[in-house]
Amino acid sequence: MRAGIRKKLSATLLGVALVPIGVLGVYGVYRTMGALREMALEAAGRAATMKAHRVEDFLQATQEDMLFLSLISPLQHLADALGAHDTLEVARWREEVGNILATFSQQRKVYRKLIFLDNRGRGLVQVYSDGRQAWLIRGVVDSTLEVPGPLEYKVEIPD
Repeated sequence: MRAGIRKKLSATLLGVALVPIGVLGVYGVYRTMGALREMALEAAGRAATMKAHRVEDFLQATQEDMLFLSLISPLQHLADALGAHDTLEVARWREEVGNILATFSQQRKVYRKLIFLDNRGRGLVQVYSDGRQAWLIRGVVDSTLEVPGPLEYKVEIPD
C-alpha cells in the first residue's frame, strides 16, 4: 500500500511540475514563432523597399537618358530630313545617329537594343550591344510595334 501511495504522490507531483513547464514551453514556442515571423516580414519589407528604390532610380535614369537622346542635334537633323523626304540626308543622319547610339549603348551597359522609330513604327536606326561592343543594323527594319498585343519588356536591376 505504501508503494501505491508513493507512486500516486510521485505521479501527482510530477504532473504538477510538468504541466506548468509544458505550458511555458508551448507559450515560449508560440511567442518565438511570432517574433520570428514578424522579423521575417520586416526583412522582406525592407528588401522590397530597397528593390523598389533601385527600380525607381533606374527608371529615372532611363527617362533622363531618353530625354538626352531625343535632344541630340543629329537626331533633330534626321527628323528634318525625314520630313523633307531627302534620302541622301536621311542616310547620312541615320549613320550619324547610329554611331551616337552605338557609343551610348557601350557606355550605358543596361541598353542592349536602341531603336529610333519613324512615325509608322519602323526602326530607322537600330543598335544592338552586348555592353562591350555595339552593332549598327543598316536598312529599315520593321519593329515590334507592328506585332499585335502588348509589348513585353524585361528589365533587370543589378543588386
